[in-house]
Amino acid sequence: MNDISVLRQVTSTTSNAPAVLFRPAGAIRSVSRGVSIDYFLKTAANAVTLEILDSGGSVIRRFTGPAPEKPESTPQGDGGDDSARPPTPRAPGKQGMNRFTWDMRYAGARDFPGLLHTVARLLHQHGLEVSRCEIRTEEGVARDRFFVASFTGAPAEPQLRAFQGALLGVIAAVGRSAS
Repeated sequence: MNDISVLRQVTSTTSNAPAVLFRPAGAIRSVSRGVSIDYFLKTAANAVTLEILDSGGSVIRRFTGPAPEKPESTPQGDGGDDSARPPTPRAPGKQGMNRFTWDMRYAGARDFPGLLHTVARLLHQHGLEVSRCEIRTEEGVARDRFFVASFTGAPAEPQLRAFQGALLGVIAAVGRSAS
C-alpha cells in the first residue's frame, strides 16, 4: 500500500457505519496517475454512485457500479475519435474497503485541429501563462497537461475558472459543428 492516509482516518466506528468515504490524498496532474477514492461499505451494494465535483459543486464525472457480470464491449467506429475507447470504469460495491481511481479527466475530451492554439489564446486572454506543458494525443484523445501561473504572480484560481468556462464553450461549439 503506497498511501496509508486512509488507515489514519479509520476509527473504531468505521465498521459500524453503512458507508464511509475517506478524504483522498492530494493529486497533481503531472505526477499522479489519478485520484484514489477509498470508501468502506458495511455490506455489499447492488448500486454505487461516485460523483466527482468541481470547486463550485458541479458534477464533473459520475461513475456507477458494481461492475456488470458480462464485460462491456468497446465501441468500434470508423477510426475517428470514438473508436477503440475503453469502457467507463465502474465503482466497486463489495463489502469492506473499496478503491476507485479517477484519471482526473473530464468526460468527452476530444482533440481537434487548432486546439493548442485555442488553449494558448484563451490562457493569454485570461491573464495566464504556461510555465510548462506536456502535449500528446492517444487514440484521438487529447492528453495535454498545462502548468499555468497568473501574469501578476497572484493566485490563478479565479482566472482558471474563467478560462475553463471559455475553453469548454469553444469545445462545445466545435462538437456541435462536427455533428
